[in-house]
Amino acid sequence: MNWKPLFAFPVRLLVPLLFALVALLAIGVNYQLQVRQYTEAIRFSEQKRLREHLGIEQGRLEREWGVGNILQVRRLVSSLPLLGGITHAWLVDNAGNVVAALSRTDIGQPLAKVLAKQSPGLRNTIGKENSVWHPEIHIHAIEGEQAFLGEVGVQPDLFLLVRLDLRSALSEQLALGCRHLVYQAGLIVLLTILLGCLLHVLWFRRAAHLTAVAIAMGKGDFELRTEMEGRDELATIGAALDSLAVNQQRYQAELRQLVSKLETIANASPVLFWTSRPDKGGKWFNRRWLEYTGRSMEQEQGAGWLESIHPGDIDNFWAAYVGAFELHQSFSVEYRLRHNDGNYRWVLNQGMPRYDADGYFMGYIGSCLDISEQKQLNERLAANETHYRNLFDHNPAPMLIFARADLQLLSVNHAFEEHYGYSLEEALSLKLPDIYPESEQAAVIGLATQDHGYGSSGEWHHRKRSGEFMDVEVHSNSLIYADQACKVMVAVDITERKRAEIILQQRNEELERFNIASTDRELAMIDLKRRVNALSEKLGLPQPYDLSFAKEISISPEAGQSDDFR
Repeated sequence: MNWKPLFAFPVRLLVPLLFALVALLAIGVNYQLQVRQYTEAIRFSEQKRLREHLGIEQGRLEREWGVGNILQVRRLVSSLPLLGGITHAWLVDNAGNVVAALSRTDIGQPLAKVLAKQSPGLRNTIGKENSVWHPEIHIHAIEGEQAFLGEVGVQPDLFLLVRLDLRSALSEQLALGCRHLVYQAGLIVLLTILLGCLLHVLWFRRAAHLTAVAIAMGKGDFELRTEMEGRDELATIGAALDSLAVNQQRYQAELRQLVSKLETIANASPVLFWTSRPDKGGKWFNRRWLEYTGRSMEQEQGAGWLESIHPGDIDNFWAAYVGAFELHQSFSVEYRLRHNDGNYRWVLNQGMPRYDADGYFMGYIGSCLDISEQKQLNERLAANETHYRNLFDHNPAPMLIFARADLQLLSVNHAFEEHYGYSLEEALSLKLPDIYPESEQAAVIGLATQDHGYGSSGEWHHRKRSGEFMDVEVHSNSLIYADQACKVMVAVDITERKRAEIILQQRNEELERFNIASTDRELAMIDLKRRVNALSEKLGLPQPYDLSFAKEISISPEAGQSDDFR
């Protein structure tokens, strides 16, 4: 059932009408109860009256029948309708023939034939009665009719049947009840009108004033006041509305001050701030945004702010914006925005839903950050990463990168695979200590997990996949790889150099021994030449040898005494 039309009806008219409807319904129910009471009372009174009348007629008929005055008996029976409501009367003998009746045509007729012309209810009621004579008076309700059947024995061979119709008495009483009902209905209508007027003056007119003030406040006009007086509910509501208006004015003033402060902060910020309405249209943009795009606030509001987005990025931005808007979720998207110089610059736009104090969705608030320089830097970093990755992969020296936390190998170059004999998958399953002999693993673990802030180098032994060890010169340094602290290591195979160094050392030792022997012979010759020069000087001959270069050389007595000299 649709109740909306009922609630759309004005309350000032609905309440009196509902009161009148309920009152009329109560009157109708009361009328039905009164009709039932009237019916019971009339049936009782008519039954009593019929019993008294039959008692009187029984004596009169018995007396006249006893003296054989048939004519008087029939006159008495025909005068029974003088008692209001009697419609049929039959005086029947033992043979079942009608001796006297209201209708002369029924006299002398069998009772069964006479009853055939009557109603089924009357026939059924008479048929249920016992045909044995009895002097008592019996009153029976006729089936399906508002009537009584009275029966009384007059003589042992004679009994009287009387039908009393109750409709006349009931109609009179019901007419009286209807007049009373009309009187009550008129009184209720009058009371309803008076109630409506009273409610209008005392309640609905004031309620309409409260409603008008509340509607105005709902539209944002908090200057109005109800100015309701009294101690009833309407006055209480009016006082509450007035207090609400005062508090709302104070709150709006504080809110305006807060918004002004926020706008000042937002306008002083280098970030581009914006807000949107619940319909996705732009609402407010800070001064930095307007200066950045070179447009006015009116141009940016609504759908205008989308005009500055690069045509190649508008679909991607709108899909991300609308998708987040429908779900009230945060979003982040990069796109190109036209600068006031006409060039497009990359910006990062991040937005999130905003709500009022009651949780009502107010739209979105977001910020844009110019990331053009960062994009260019990332591109250069990507190019450098590619360059250094090529250097790493194609370096002729074996190189590897391992994590400092667990020493797991994270990357190796082609030279490592070729020189050590591991495939890429096998190499990446190793940890750094796996390629060192057990005697060096403890020292390697201690050095590899530390970060001294500078590179380190040293000579170690590395194990190939075949199990062969080689001498390596290792240089390592720290770096960030795959977002974790790592070290890069270059391993130079110095096995051959080590072998050459051993051979060179052996040659140097042999040469040293040879030099020592040669020195001894030279010292012996110098000593011999000195003696020759001394002997020549004694003989007065010139010195044959120039030994000026050997003046500072001192020769021990044992030195120079070679076997040859001796």
